[in-house]
Amino acid sequence: METISIPLLPKQRGDANLDAIAAGQHDDTFRKLAHNLGSTHNPARIVVRLGWEMNGTWFAWSAVDNPGSYINAFRHVVSVMHREAPQLRFEWNVASSGAPNFDWSNAYPGDDAVDVISMDVYDQYNSGWSDILGRPGGLRAFRSFAQAHHKPEAYTEWSVSTSKHGHGDAPTFIENMHAWFNVPGANVLYQAYWNTNAGGPDAAISGPSAVNVPRSSLKYRTLFSSGH
Repeated sequence: METISIPLLPKQRGDANLDAIAAGQHDDTFRKLAHNLGSTHNPARIVVRLGWEMNGTWFAWSAVDNPGSYINAFRHVVSVMHREAPQLRFEWNVASSGAPNFDWSNAYPGDDAVDVISMDVYDQYNSGWSDILGRPGGLRAFRSFAQAHHKPEAYTEWSVSTSKHGHGDAPTFIENMHAWFNVPGANVLYQAYWNTNAGGPDAAISGPSAVNVPRSSLKYRTLFSSGH
């Protein structure tokens, strides 16, 4: 299985906006992409994470100001790409720490356009595990939403965080996430630790740059090794 994060707005096209995407003005870009993915001869293995973290304000395709425009654009792109490569699957992704007071469920594109529902979870901008679980739109709400829509869950990005808003080398967070993935009855299709120092958390757990969170790294290897 391979997940590919695809922007909902083509970066090289300065005239692109969500309404233009929904109106089909950039179909050529997405049609060509779908053709390329279909040409891999195994498109069924690919999950397209389209317009990810839309409940934040840091990407141009943010749904915060106009969830309807986001929904229309998402649905249109899925339709265009499916016509070219019907076996592709699509992931709808939210951030655990998005814009305050924005209900990400209001930007759900619909069951017919979504195959996997995912959340990116970083140990930052929270007051502890109970906050991550129980805040509005937190992990409990996310799992309930996925189950209500009969979709598998995914956690395409997650990690501890050494940023000024994070809790540093926190093996307990690793333990909590491992337990969350393995709750009896949970339908977690995949999860991926953000094993890079790029992007803010600065908390790689393997490789030459894995020096900031040694206790978390050890806990991850212990819990996520084969047989656990």
